[in-house]
Amino acid sequence: MKTIKDALIILYSEILESYYTENEFKRLRCYKTFYEFIQSQLDKFKLLCDEIDEEDIDRMFVDLGNFFIGKKSKKRFLNLLDKIVKNCLAILQQAYKGDHFCAYKHLALLMGSKDNKFSKYPLGDYLVEGLQDYIEKGIEDGVTLYRMRDVKKEDKAPENCWHVPFCIRKYASFQRYNMYGIPCLYLADSLETSNAELGPLDGNNNRWYAEFTPSHQNKFGDIAFYDFTIPTKKRINEEDSYYRLFEWLITYPLRLLCSVKVYDKGNFCEEYIFPQMIFHWVYFSGNGYLNGFKYSSTKNPGGVNYVFPATYETKQPPTYNDKQISERLEKLFTASEPKLYKEGTLKKKYKIEITEL
Repeated sequence: MKTIKDALIILYSEILESYYTENEFKRLRCYKTFYEFIQSQLDKFKLLCDEIDEEDIDRMFVDLGNFFIGKKSKKRFLNLLDKIVKNCLAILQQAYKGDHFCAYKHLALLMGSKDNKFSKYPLGDYLVEGLQDYIEKGIEDGVTLYRMRDVKKEDKAPENCWHVPFCIRKYASFQRYNMYGIPCLYLADSLETSNAELGPLDGNNNRWYAEFTPSHQNKFGDIAFYDFTIPTKKRINEEDSYYRLFEWLITYPLRLLCSVKVYDKGNFCEEYIFPQMIFHWVYFSGNGYLNGFKYSSTKNPGGVNYVFPATYETKQPPTYNDKQISERLEKLFTASEPKLYKEGTLKKKYKIEITEL
């Protein structure tokens, strides 16, 4: 039999390892379609949880107290996990069909939206709160974060390293937590992570960066976020709270769906379906109350990324005459002047002369 920590270490370690090595998780992803892959991983998740020692689950129930409804037994706990898995797969199925309305509605119910007065929360027989309340929350106090931009060599230093201006949202690219045309501020925990996320520098460009720190307008001096980072083996082993272990278990399907690395990038990345839906539901339907998201970098092992929506208060989108940076984010962060990080190196063109002998 396994402990809860044993199961968590197996499940989460293979995700982190897939970012930098050829493990079974990565091979399976490359061999199967994304939906098949997720289905097989969630089956594995249920089988591993079934192997957890019943006494360890009983100890977890002691920490949960009244947050778990009804009889506290291993069977009911496994039924809860099965229900979460089925709901996540149903949402993914609807998204693949292009039925985004039903997918969003289904997601809202699963997360525990208070607006669905006539629909029953699918986990209501097991949990007091919505699933979003079991997603780990985090606060960074006095943290310094980084954002980089690539600019043509012949151009002067950029004015700033903020998000894409509202009026040129056509340059807001398709990323893990935002769709095309929706400006978001992506930040990293270090220059190394930020550089890795941008990828190789084009020789015609220079790479610039700016530091983002909590703004003086942010009277509490901290940044709050939903923490979707993948917990490490060390962190799991050191965790003393069974309530936290419970959170990591029941949110594993969501974390898995939001954290798979893209190995074959095209016009559309299936790995981005779920994180985009969660991000847009939380922040653009009025359900979110934190500043942004924190998640593990797939390009710099151990690195962490943050994403914050560039929102505006007016009904109409900003015009060219309006402010182009989100006032909400300006109240949250102070950005330094851009600094040069790396100069692009133009490749020399060699002229080959052929001499006839």
